[in-house]
Amino acid sequence: MAESQPRDGEQFLKARAQALAWMNRPVPLTFDGAQSMALHLQGIIRDLLEFTSPPSEKQPRWIPVTERLPEKSGRYLTCATYDDGETYISERYFYFDTKHWVGSFTTHWMPLPEAPK
Repeated sequence: MAESQPRDGEQFLKARAQALAWMNRPVPLTFDGAQSMALHLQGIIRDLLEFTSPPSEKQPRWIPVTERLPEKSGRYLTCATYDDGETYISERYFYFDTKHWVGSFTTHWMPLPEAPK
C-alpha cells in the first residue's frame, strides 16, 4: 500500500474505507494470499497511526509536486532529479503566484524545519 497522500480527513476516510473493505473479504486459504493481505493491512494500519499521531511526533515527508504545491511563496527544502540521473536536495524558493520553483527540476518538496532553539 504505502502510497503517499496528504495527511487530512480525506486520507483518513480513504484508509478507513480500505480497511473496512479488506475486513469484509474472505480470508484466502493460501500462504501467499494471507501474506499479501497481512502486508496490505499493515500499510493501512501504518497510515492510520501516522494520521492519528500527535503533530510533534509526525515525521516530515517529501511531498510530490504532482500531489500538491506549497500554499504560499517562500523557501522550501526540495529534491530534484536531473537528466544525468543524479538526485539533489537543496533549499529553493517557490513563487506561489506563478507556481514556479527557482532554478531546479523539483520533483518533491517539504517545509523547512524550524531553527534550533
